[in-house]
Amino acid sequence: MNCISLIFVSFIALLMTCSSSPEKQKSPFLFKETDQGIELLENGNPVFFYQRKPKSLTGQYICNNYLHPLYSINGDILTEEFPPDHLYHRGVFWTWHQLYVENKSIGDGWINDGISQEVLNVKTGKSKDRAEVNLEVMWKSSAFQNGKPFMVEHTTIIVHQRESDFRKIDFEITLDPLVPGFQIGGSADEKGYGGFCARIKLPDDLIFTSENGPATPQDLQIKAGPWMDFSGG
Repeated sequence: MNCISLIFVSFIALLMTCSSSPEKQKSPFLFKETDQGIELLENGNPVFFYQRKPKSLTGQYICNNYLHPLYSINGDILTEEFPPDHLYHRGVFWTWHQLYVENKSIGDGWINDGISQEVLNVKTGKSKDRAEVNLEVMWKSSAFQNGKPFMVEHTTIIVHQRESDFRKIDFEITLDPLVPGFQIGGSADEKGYGGFCARIKLPDDLIFTSENGPATPQDLQIKAGPWMDFSGG
């Protein structure tokens, strides 16, 4: 069976204003666990919350395994959860529309139609300059063998100690099919969207920049290179 690896480097929460100097301690990071998930703090300031338990706004879209809120350096919330225009969007998340086994659809992971994710293990670690979250998640479908897992996800989230005006967060996501004939894909249209996503609050002066210079947003895919910068006030 094939292994699908996706590596996303340096999702950056930009500085809006300066805050106080870091406290002198062995590690500036602290994890706090609740019945819903895990919150990460740095020097007492929130960084993000990982939603482990299934959650829904209306009962229609039941989602988990995502980050929200994600905070800026000065404590502003950068992400949105279940926004009115797309009730299935949820902070920083990774998922796909098309999930097939032997050319038969077993559900839609983007809107979690028939798809659920069971978070088996969450392991955390910290040092003086980084914090790490390791996830093991089973993907299941009500349309496949009475909910038997069809894929296991291993995700590592590494949060680097904040620098003067930004923070870097690295994501590495590995997907291992548990059954033969598994296929995965984005939306079944010319857009083809899916995968790693961030639903963020958009400032009016948002600017997109790639390695080729300024990029103009459009409905279809663009050739942007290996990275894209989002900047705004």
